[in-house]
Amino acid sequence: MRLPRVSSIEHIIERSETVRSDPTEGHRELWAYLTLDDAAEAFRRATRAEFSGCLPITVVSPQSLADIDVAATAHRFYRETPSQLEASKPGFTIERAQ
Repeated sequence: MRLPRVSSIEHIIERSETVRSDPTEGHRELWAYLTLDDAAEAFRRATRAEFSGCLPITVVSPQSLADIDVAATAHRFYRETPSQLEASKPGFTIERAQ
């Protein structure tokens, strides 16, 4: 599993306030996060899932650290990287995880 910044909810709230005031603060983590409880739940489910082979899964919160247009902001920081992000679609989906 691939995880973004994993922290307590208290730290996420504090970090979110910082990123809201200056979105450039979130670019290293791609404005993504996951709470400790959600990370633990993801690992619990992964250890009980029945599957064969290997499939990388990225686990993130459905919200970003700041109320921003992540696709547009990511393009601003990573202009050289081709992006498939669209403002009308989430950056991550759960289809492969199901």
